[in-house]
Amino acid sequence: MIGLLLACSRGASEPQADAVGGHSGDADAGSLRLGQGDLGFEPLADGDVAWLHPGPQGLQHVWVTLQRDGAPGFGLVELALDVDGVVVSSPFEVSVPWTDDGAGGVQAIGLTLVVPDPASALGLDAVLRARALEEADQVEVVVEWAATR
Repeated sequence: MIGLLLACSRGASEPQADAVGGHSGDADAGSLRLGQGDLGFEPLADGDVAWLHPGPQGLQHVWVTLQRDGAPGFGLVELALDVDGVVVSSPFEVSVPWTDDGAGGVQAIGLTLVVPDPASALGLDAVLRARALEEADQVEVVVEWAATR
């Protein structure tokens, strides 16, 4: 099983866990809320499953979705997945559109965090990290293969 933690920020080419967000369990979430989904926000809580999806170009990814308080616009989001302190996901540092979530906040839906080698993450304890506009959050989850559509 893969335990994941969403918190964030990448470091150098082979970043260690402390360089990836610098959070170790009690991130200051502010209003940032972590979830998954390619079409909407599905909240993640400790122990939930985060699905690894096969992509159309031969890779695989976790659909990450974020919500926070604020106004629509663009803002920088950083994501990373690490196992034993080594980042196993492709770098993700992108200015994303934050759209109205219909509940007084904003969301970024369907962010694709690529995991080039699924064997580097499946069945292992891992940490999934996310940061957006100086806010961070984290959640322990289990990563499993998603059913294909």
